[in-house]
Parts: sequence; C-alpha cells; structure tokens
Amino acid sequence: MLLIDDLEPPIRKLIFRLRYLQDKSYREVADEVGVSKVTVFNHISKAMDWIREHIK
Repeated sequence: MLLIDDLEPPIRKLIFRLRYLQDKSYREVADEVGVSKVTVFNHISKAMDWIREHIK
C-alpha cells in the first residue's frame, strides 16, 4: 500500500494522484476536480507536509 492511500480528505488524495501520478498541471487538475488552482496548490502543500511527517 502506498502512503498516499492514507491521505485525507479524499479530494486531497485525488488531487495528489492527478498531479503526480498522472502528471497533470495545476490547471488540468483544477478543471477536472472543479476547484480553483489555489485550492489545488493548498491541497498539494498539505499533502506534502503530511507525507514528509509520516516518512520521518
């Protein structure tokens, strides 16, 4: 199981997967999910913080 499978809320996991596993741009992710680019950025930032904390 991947660490990102434990990301919460589910939209954060979806945004992270679209951005890094499917290599989509912030704009593409925002359009697909129906949120702003700022929201995508915020979710990615929080996801990265959470991942960093859990791999220490």
